[in-house]
Amino acid sequence: MGDCYIVRRAGEAKKLPVLNHNYPADLTVWAGETATFQVQIATDGVPAEYTYKWYKNGNLITNATAAVLNLTGLTTATTATIYCVVKNKAGEVTSRVATLTVKNPNMAYTYTGSHEKIDDGSGNWRIKFKSSGTLKFTNLGKWGGKLDVFCVGGGCAGGSGNWDANNGYGKAGSGGYTKTQKSIQVEVNKSYSIVIGAGGQSAFASGGSTSALGVTASGGTKLGGGSGGGAYGNGAVNNGGSNGGNGDPQDAANIGIDHWGSPGKGQGTTTREFGESTGTLYAGGGGAGGNGSAQAKGGSGGGGNGAWNGNQPTSGAANTGGGGGGMYYNLTNVGKGGSGIAVIRNHR
Repeated sequence: MGDCYIVRRAGEAKKLPVLNHNYPADLTVWAGETATFQVQIATDGVPAEYTYKWYKNGNLITNATAAVLNLTGLTTATTATIYCVVKNKAGEVTSRVATLTVKNPNMAYTYTGSHEKIDDGSGNWRIKFKSSGTLKFTNLGKWGGKLDVFCVGGGCAGGSGNWDANNGYGKAGSGGYTKTQKSIQVEVNKSYSIVIGAGGQSAFASGGSTSALGVTASGGTKLGGGSGGGAYGNGAVNNGGSNGGNGDPQDAANIGIDHWGSPGKGQGTTTREFGESTGTLYAGGGGAGGNGSAQAKGGSGGGGNGAWNGNQPTSGAANTGGGGGGMYYNLTNVGKGGSGIAVIRNHR
């Protein structure tokens, strides 16, 4: 390949061209892109008039008759060999054999638990993990593997309806804490364990921690959490806190202490997804049980409502980390905490 031969016929000198040994060059493209190859002549032949034939995996490519080859329609990940045969009246010479690699541009993964992948548009995506499992990225694609991670711990259950100053009577559970970390690099074909914190199931049981890719958010407690639960108050309507705020009453002197009249203390920072101003709210505090003029409502972000007027308390919503609603003295159901959640997205 590329050697020079001189042929004399009837007094006319003919010579093969010498090709540049670096062309066509190896090439890697994403599926959907055009792959462009070229052959270069280092030393002209005689005559300097050439025809070109291109081959892919040893098969002639129809209508590829120029020094430059543009391959389109590359829709799947694959590899192929590409070379060119250049001919003049002296004969023909074959170029080096190039390797074409076509890669899948899309992120691909497997997960063993319950989850939901959401297309955010413009090539952006997020995945919500709703139960514990193992995550593995089988292809990183154009994305490259840099993630933002958001975790919400499980919500705390509301208090029992039995009078006990230490157990809080109708005090509500606080939502799970939230945690965001951005720009985490992951690897292809590596297994990552994700644990989704359970909500508290019995009176004032704390929520479990949620962890994903090195980020951990603790569960809510009866003292506080992402957003605080409302304090029991005879005749008062004490709603759960939202977006990192304390439970009602907001002017309580002893927020976050172990007492039925103390609301849960919120984390003081937003509980929105990825800590951003427009994200989905999580970790609402539960509304307190009581006999006020209206039912105490759970905070935005999944908090359960308090018991009132013979109505049982409601539990924090699943996969929000919401706190459970507080009970009242003659009712039997506990407002359970909502389970937590982990959310990842391509870093942006």
